[in-house]
Amino acid sequence: MFIVSITGKTGSGKSYISKEITKKFEKQAIYIDVDVISRNTMKYEETINQSIKIWGNNILDVNGNIDRKKFRHIVFSSKENRDTLTRISLPILVRLLLDEIENASEKVIILDWAFTPEVPEIFDICDLKILVKADENIRKSRILKRDILTEDEFISRDKFSMNYDESRFDIIINNNKSLKQIEEEVNNICNIISKNL
Repeated sequence: MFIVSITGKTGSGKSYISKEITKKFEKQAIYIDVDVISRNTMKYEETINQSIKIWGNNILDVNGNIDRKKFRHIVFSSKENRDTLTRISLPILVRLLLDEIENASEKVIILDWAFTPEVPEIFDICDLKILVKADENIRKSRILKRDILTEDEFISRDKFSMNYDESRFDIIINNNKSLKQIEEEVNNICNIISKNL
């Protein structure tokens, strides 16, 4: 098994590159969007109960589930709230992600997540660590179009993104390039992975 971490700020294009690499390996690779697993942690009773204890019942919808829109607004309103949610949900996320990796039958695992470097239990087991970068105006344009956000919502979300230590990565991709140049980057990464299988 060869584990690849692909990291970058929102709108950097890390998901596009992750999926392109996965496609190249067809059935030999699995793409894991860690944000999807992260969202699933909010369905666990321990997470819901702790969140209600901290932020109250106003984070719930009419069915008693966490209202994601309301909750997202609370979480992104301050660094303290984001850190609190991370403290609550991270142990469950790590457990779910490690289980998914362990149970995968594919030879190549592609992990797409902006926060992998913050989680040593995950980052340290990755065989290849890739950082995807893009200029802020490019990232903003992509996110406003993709997530139908206002500019203020993008700024609010982006201010909590990580500042990466580039020395911790094996490969750094500047995703301000043309699709043809990005395709060349993807092929180079695939060659590196193939040599290690």
